[in-house]
Amino acid sequence: TGGCFSPQPNVSVKPTPTSFTCGFPARFALRCGLPVALGLMNNAVTELRSLAAMADDAEDTAAAVDLWRKIVSMFLHEPGVEQEPGIAYLLGYAYYQLVDVDSGAAASSKRLLLLALEQDLNDGYARLYLGHLAFDTHQYSAALEWFGSIPESHFSEHGQAWRDLKVQELKICCLAQLGKTGSLIQEFETYLLIATKCDETDIITAFELPNMLAALVQRGGGIA
Repeated sequence: TGGCFSPQPNVSVKPTPTSFTCGFPARFALRCGLPVALGLMNNAVTELRSLAAMADDAEDTAAAVDLWRKIVSMFLHEPGVEQEPGIAYLLGYAYYQLVDVDSGAAASSKRLLLLALEQDLNDGYARLYLGHLAFDTHQYSAALEWFGSIPESHFSEHGQAWRDLKVQELKICCLAQLGKTGSLIQEFETYLLIATKCDETDIITAFELPNMLAALVQRGGGIA
């Protein structure tokens, strides 16, 4: 994809689970992956961001989990690091990655994501993963509220239209699970419209939606 400064990283893009280094490989994280807005940071913060980039790039699940655990361990030994710009979100996402292997991870993730939102009310990524946390635990009303609080085309503005597509998919699932079927046709139309804005290679497979529909059929239900 070219060298470190070709193309120039988009510093307006918030570090995310797919962009902790603005799209560059982890080895470039310390040189060009840090958003300008963060300015000078201490070594612990820099290392946290570098580890997050490596964990996100890891192809082996076990290796990724080890890196996320290392991030959490560093956080626990660096009091106050979560007050650094963008770090509460990073730590909240790290804990989110450990939900399946750590019984206390979900609560820690929620606390840190809420802190990230206190620090920046316009943090769409914190809202996104608060929605994921609620959805994963079948709290569909809360999930729908979080997903609905994300501005329309929020992620498309950062070149991540596929995230808007996933949010719309999960909103449809929440509405169906809650029995709020009156607007489903309109929501499906919105889903298809967002899909047309995604590059073909960016469209991710809808996973939750077909599973939800299959579950409804098995329960003898359906969507009116």
